[in-house]
This record gives sequence, C-alpha cells and structure tokens, in this order.
Amino acid sequence: MKTLAKKMENRIIVRLFAFMGIGAGISSAVAYLLTRVPEYREFLCVPNVENELMLTVSGWVLLILPLVMYLAVPKDLTALSFPAVGLIFVLFSGLIGASLSGVALVFIKADIARGLLVAAGMFLLMSLTGAVFRRDMISWHCILLTAGWGILLSGVGWLLFPCGAVDAAVMFVVVVVYCAVTAYSGGEMLQIIAATEQSRLCQMAIRGALAVYLNFVGLAVKMLRFWQNKGKNG
Repeated sequence: MKTLAKKMENRIIVRLFAFMGIGAGISSAVAYLLTRVPEYREFLCVPNVENELMLTVSGWVLLILPLVMYLAVPKDLTALSFPAVGLIFVLFSGLIGASLSGVALVFIKADIARGLLVAAGMFLLMSLTGAVFRRDMISWHCILLTAGWGILLSGVGWLLFPCGAVDAAVMFVVVVVYCAVTAYSGGEMLQIIAATEQSRLCQMAIRGALAVYLNFVGLAVKMLRFWQNKGKNG
C-alpha cells in the first residue's frame, strides 16, 4: 500500500514539475516582452537626467503586484476549483516575470528572461526524468538533480548564446532560487496531496505549483523583514 501511495505521489509531483516549467516559461515570455519590445520597455522604465534607467510608476506597480496577489490568494488552495487555481497560476507566473524584469533591468542590468527560460527547461526536463525513472521526486537528491539540469542548461545556453558574466550569474541564481523554493515547499506539496481526492491528479499538481510560486514571494517578504530587523538591531 505504501508503494502504491508513493507511486501516486510521484505521478502528481511529475505533473507539478511540468506546471512549474510552464509557469517559468510564462514568466520568461513576459520578461522578454517587457525588456525587448520598445513600447513595453518604455512602460516599465525610463532614463533619468543622468541617462540611467529608473522604474516608472507603472514599473513600481508591476513590482509590488505579486505581493498584493500573494496576500489576496486564500491559504487553503484545496477550497479553489481547478479553473480558478489555473487562472491564478497563469496570472501569478506572468506577474513574477513582469516584476523580475523591472528589477533585473534597472537594478541588476541583466537579462532575467534567459534565466527564467533555463528554469522552465529545468523543470520540464525534471518532469520527464521523474516520468521515466519514477524516483522519489521530493527527496533531496532529486532536488539536487533538478539543480544539475538547470546548471547544465545554463552552460549549454551560454555556449550557444554567449552572454556577459552578470547574465551568466543571473541564470545560476535563478536556478538555485527556484530549486530552493521547491525544496522549501515540499511539506506543503504533501499536505495538498493528502487533502485532495487522489483521482484529481492535475488539480493537485497545479495547486502544488501555485503553492511553490506563492512561497517564492513569501520567502522574498521574509528576507526583506529579516534585513529590516537586522538594520534596526545593527
């Protein structure tokens, strides 16, 4: 019985990784449009008197929208229907891409779309790996394997489409952050699986993927609070 339950759990996590790949792909596409299309770029940022880029009012709104959505989404994802969770996931993925594009373009001077595309490929490859080998997809060695796929894709991308040191570092950081948030969300994934009917594999998978994305913003908020408290105590 335990073996059957583990197989069912892994089938769900395989689909969850696929949804994470789709979400990262959406984020990458949105970031690409905002930083490549002139009209979107002007909507996001403008040069100041010193000819340095700065966020517009619209850019700042896009920056904080993921936080607003994080606070608005119910914590109990099992209470939401599959279409509702799917719509929230797509919107949230797009907002993450929009938010990160502004941060990367103005404050880091790097191409975040490339890093997000690597993350998308990383999760899709991991989903395929899990479907073929049927391993424990939430174990620490599978998370390390996920990071390994990401680093390999980053290297291949750098060889095929050479970029600067900052862009290469951003690709590496995106891979590490996505893997860290996925590992952090492992317990929550298991809770969602346990609280949902076993026949609804896609529903559980996309709820788990949305939980990972919500934790992405939640961890960022916790880090900001930590540095704020550290500044007060220092």
